[in-house]
Amino acid sequence: MSNLMFVVEVFVSCVHQIPTAVVAGLVTLAALWCRKQSYENQAAWTIGLVVVLCLWAIFPQGYHLVSPPDAEHYLGGGLAPQAPNYSAMFVADVIMTFVGWAIAKIFWDRNN
Repeated sequence: MSNLMFVVEVFVSCVHQIPTAVVAGLVTLAALWCRKQSYENQAAWTIGLVVVLCLWAIFPQGYHLVSPPDAEHYLGGGLAPQAPNYSAMFVADVIMTFVGWAIAKIFWDRNN
């Protein structure tokens, strides 16, 4: 039952992480355009794109997964609502970053 709930939480988190895919796609298009402009630095642009997308996928949900904030943080010491499932949000960030990269890469390959 908990595995099914985790999958549901990942899908719900994916809906909320759509801006992650948009930013990943825009960063990919910018890096591919810059890579096309400079022939001597193509590897540097590719490595830079990979690093930026990895950081974009990991932060902040990966940080909160490793060290979740205190429950008191939510309501200033009062009764706090249930904290979000950071592991599901982290998986959703990784999925949506990959989706944004893939859509931008397909778009770039078809138009260039």
